Amino acid sequence: NNGVEVFKITIEEITPEQLTVDGVKIEKVSSWVEKPEDVVVTCVEIGNKIVCIDGYSRLVVAYNRGFKYVFAYLETETDNDNIQFYKTCMKWCEEQNVFEIKDLANKIVTPEEHELLWINRCQAYLKEHE
Repeated sequence: NNGVEVFKITIEEITPEQLTVDGVKIEKVSSWVEKPEDVVVTCVEIGNKIVCIDGYSRLVVAYNRGFKYVFAYLETETDNDNIQFYKTCMKWCEEQNVFEIKDLANKIVTPEEHELLWINRCQAYLKEHE
């Protein structure tokens, strides 16, 4: 694992930077996530928060299955543009009261809605800031 340090983290300690989750992905992930060790997500540290940048379907499944903790590793080679983008996403989440993974568990949508509500918004932001 290229010297990447994987650590245990409670689901409550993870801050989301995504507004919706694709329900089809959730179903797929549900078929193989059986224990906390199955869930390893990519995070970055922003301020004093551990922010998930990849693995939301896994996290929501873990939350719904009642897991108290999962595993994560920190992406340390993140450039500043990405950090600005994640901060913007976090702001969007706060505006819609998504502060924790449990809030995201109520935002499971169809792939089409996910694209409309989330992916298009990110792409518009990235286009504006290229």
